[in-house]
Amino acid sequence: MGKIEYITITDVETTGLMGPWTTDDQLIEVAALKVRLSDRAIVDQFSTLIRPHGAYQTRVVAYSEQRAWDLGAFHLSAGHFADVDPEQWAEAMTLDAALARLSSGFFQGATLAGNNVAFDVRHYQRDFALANLPWPKMDYHVIDLSSPAIYLVMAGEIEGVSLRHLAQWAGRGTQQHRALGDCLDTYAAFWAMFDFFTGGVRPVKEVP
Repeated sequence: MGKIEYITITDVETTGLMGPWTTDDQLIEVAALKVRLSDRAIVDQFSTLIRPHGAYQTRVVAYSEQRAWDLGAFHLSAGHFADVDPEQWAEAMTLDAALARLSSGFFQGATLAGNNVAFDVRHYQRDFALANLPWPKMDYHVIDLSSPAIYLVMAGEIEGVSLRHLAQWAGRGTQQHRALGDCLDTYAAFWAMFDFFTGGVRPVKEVP
């Protein structure tokens, strides 16, 4: 890989916290931002809900008594994604289509970034394999904001290294736990940390 000119900030939302080592957790939303480092521009973005797949479909029907891909009632009862209505779920992409879009538009040749981004990458690796899709060629280094965030803790700027702490520090308010929102929180934190570490300036910039 040559000089890094772009990064791809990505985030996933899942049905639970079992982790990518089991198929009991399913991806339900993904998002990505392609960011040009020279001027901080977001040159492309993508986000979509994902229709449940595999064994998880039967569980959705049991909880919601709706169509297998309508997760709205399930997540309302789980206290997660309560703001998603059935019309939004109706526009959800299949897993294969979402991964293919990410691969061609955001992952191929990219350097991935995120907060605790290894969690996201492991889910992607598992589901690319399950979907029989080739893993895109990309930088094997990833940029994880939670690692340098410890310096902000040590400096007394924040209390923890979670995205919630970083987003609030960067002026983004309350974390919504939606994939695109988390990507934008990460984008804000990324540049706020850059400004702070290179000039000691607390974040004041607006974020789209």
